[in-house]
Amino acid sequence: MPEALGMRRLVVMAVALSVLVGLSMPVGAASGSVTVDAAIDSGSESTTMQFTFTAPQNGTITSADEPSTGDVSFTFDDRLPMTVQAGQTYRVSYRATADQSASEGTYSESASLYYDDGSTATTESLDLTVDEAEPRFGSVQVDDAPVEVVFTSSGSQTQSVSLDVPNTGNGAMVPEDVAFDTPQGISVSVDRMPSRIDGNREGTIDLQVTVDRDAPTGTTRVSGTVQDNLGTSGGDFSFDVDVSTPPVAGVAGSTVDVGDVLVGSSSTAEFRVTEQGGFTGLDGLEVSGGSDADGSIAFDTGGFSTSAGGSDTAAVRITADSDARQHETLRFTTDISGTDPDSPATSVTFEARVIYPATLADVRVPMRTFEFDEPRTVSTQQTDATVEFENGGDLEMDVQSVDASVSDSRIEASVTDVPGAVPGGGTGEATVQLAADPDTPEGTYALDVRVDAGDAGTETITREIEVQHGTDLAVGESNVAFGEVTITEQRTRTIDVGEALGYNDLSNVELERVSGSDRWLTVNQEPPSDIDAGETGPLVYSLQFDTDAEAYQEYTWRYRVSADGVETETIEVTAVARLLSPEAIIGDLEEQASAGGWQATTAESTTGALRSMETRLQEGESFSNGDIQRTLTVGQSTVVLIDSVESAQQFQSEGNYEAAQREVISAIIARNMVAQYASNIEDQETADALETSVSATEDPVASIVDEQRSHYESVLEDGEATALERHFASDNLAELARQRGNGDQVDEYESTAESSFAEYQQQVSTGVDHRTTAMNDHRAFADNATLTVLGQPFVLNPARIDEVTAHAASVSGDLDAAESAFREAGATGEAEAVADTRNEIGTELTILRYSLYGATLLFAVVFLLFVVREVLNARTFVQESKEATAGDFLL
Repeated sequence: MPEALGMRRLVVMAVALSVLVGLSMPVGAASGSVTVDAAIDSGSESTTMQFTFTAPQNGTITSADEPSTGDVSFTFDDRLPMTVQAGQTYRVSYRATADQSASEGTYSESASLYYDDGSTATTESLDLTVDEAEPRFGSVQVDDAPVEVVFTSSGSQTQSVSLDVPNTGNGAMVPEDVAFDTPQGISVSVDRMPSRIDGNREGTIDLQVTVDRDAPTGTTRVSGTVQDNLGTSGGDFSFDVDVSTPPVAGVAGSTVDVGDVLVGSSSTAEFRVTEQGGFTGLDGLEVSGGSDADGSIAFDTGGFSTSAGGSDTAAVRITADSDARQHETLRFTTDISGTDPDSPATSVTFEARVIYPATLADVRVPMRTFEFDEPRTVSTQQTDATVEFENGGDLEMDVQSVDASVSDSRIEASVTDVPGAVPGGGTGEATVQLAADPDTPEGTYALDVRVDAGDAGTETITREIEVQHGTDLAVGESNVAFGEVTITEQRTRTIDVGEALGYNDLSNVELERVSGSDRWLTVNQEPPSDIDAGETGPLVYSLQFDTDAEAYQEYTWRYRVSADGVETETIEVTAVARLLSPEAIIGDLEEQASAGGWQATTAESTTGALRSMETRLQEGESFSNGDIQRTLTVGQSTVVLIDSVESAQQFQSEGNYEAAQREVISAIIARNMVAQYASNIEDQETADALETSVSATEDPVASIVDEQRSHYESVLEDGEATALERHFASDNLAELARQRGNGDQVDEYESTAESSFAEYQQQVSTGVDHRTTAMNDHRAFADNATLTVLGQPFVLNPARIDEVTAHAASVSGDLDAAESAFREAGATGEAEAVADTRNEIGTELTILRYSLYGATLLFAVVFLLFVVREVLNARTFVQESKEATAGDFLL
């Protein structure tokens, strides 16, 4: 305890000692001074003051006082925070600022520095002494004086005067006003005044002195005083103004243009001189000065006189030396005044341009080559050459004639459009027309051109013209436009490629595609690589778009045709891929819509879908190729559907169900296709429109199918129907069921059709057998006939009459049985053919029987005659025998 208490006392004593030491150290004051201008109220002046202090303790100084009093302020000018150690001395700065409006005197303030805990590190006195600097006028000097005013016009005269104002005081001066004392007719105003003149410096004040016409002539004095903003007057000054009113000669514009003067000659012009003072008239003129190395000038002023403000004319003559340059400007600058000694001189420039007489110069014929660039079939090759000839002078040049000729008679030259005159400095042109026979060989020929310009000169020039035979690679069409080409359609175009002039052959003819797709457009035939002069070769293009082509986009291909030594030709081929004939489908649908009813609903819905798709495609909207093809297929199928339904209805009304069957099946297939394709279209707008079309066709198709089924079912129920009719009815019903998707009915009807067809075949077989038997028997009988004349058999043996009768009955019976079998089967054609055969054979047998009857009768008559003859012969024999016996014959 005693030791701890002793230590505490030692610490307390040490702290007390340090405080006493700190308090005993002297305090350092900071002082400074600034000077302000008594005439200036804005701005400020500053100075830096420093003082030192010893830190009473360790710590950090974080703030300092910044006192101010009125127009004076003190600002801490060091960086805070500041870390200090006890017992160490530190220097700090304060910035003292006094406004220009501060009064003269000493300004004192106390400022303290503070530790971060709020305790005071030091307190110092800040003293600022403010002094005021006063301006003082020195001797004002006048520049540009005396002011001499000569009235040269009718208005007042104004001149400038400058005042040099010195400030001999230490303070800035602010000039504020200038007071003037002026005589009558003279006024002075300040044009520019400086805002400030620093101490011991000099400023300039610009004055405007205006002298009116009523000011007195002679010398008068102007005086004045410059004042500053402190109200100090002391800038006294004065200057003289000399006013005179002599006659004044003036020329408008101060330049007189005499115009053109011919080289070696003179040109005279009048010019007007005006008295500009307005006080006294001019009585004569004085002219002095003026010279030019290439000419001379002279004046005629005799009799010149004007009233005050009036005018008169004088004459001037300018002469151009003979060696003066063309278009040189002769320029003479002179002084013109009145004859009065006080009359001021006016500077006037007289000018003239040197011109030359007309001169024929620089005859030119620019043409060098005469190329035969027309086809050889043209009777005459022609070209024009322009003859140019200049007028090197300035006067107009008369052209007498222009002539041209060529050294070879096969080339004729004539001149047209010859001008009658060429203006000075101008260029004349005439046209040389050359006409050559197509057989003129290539080579160089001389062209002579002669220009006769009379006094201006004559000149003949010779130019070589080279005749060349041109070569022209030509194509029949440079723009081959296929237009709109339906996708999958193939188009072919042929154009001619050849040499068009007929003089030179084409060699190494090549065709190159330079741009465009490598698809769809094909070169089927290229022109030959060598083409004779004047001949052509075919270039054949073939175009066929496939479904990968974008509809309604224009495709472009560019080909370059080249050959040796000629310019290449470019062929551009364009085509637009088009949908598969939508217009034709739309046209058919619109025609079908005119019937009204379901046809109109179906056709209009489908037409709307097609038109909408085509429009949207043309506007750049994209569709899948599948949707495009399906929509077109629906359109085509709808046309077939409507036509088939209408045709089926017409055939059914006429009772022609066989023809109607084809149309009904076509309608079913078309509707199935429309429904299937419409349901697979991805574009909703198109699918909705086509769904309306599908719905509208349901009842019409069902109606014709029901009518067709009803008819064929009635055939099957008819007991008199032939086997073939039952077969066709069953087969057609099976086909209807198949297209409608009724599988069970298909099997049933096909079974009925097969059995009916088997019955048909049996009946036909029976008919064939009977027909074959009849025909074989008849053929065998005909072969055994007595004779045949023109295909008609004859039997002349009466003993065969029974055979003929039996044969006729047999053949007729077989043919009747064959016809009956065919008719029952439904083979109507065969039955009719058998009937015809039976009629033909019946006719033959009838003729045969009648011929046999005749032959029999003939034989009977012959036999009877034979018997009669024999009887008569016997009677004669008997009688003669009796007579011979009696001897009567000797009598």
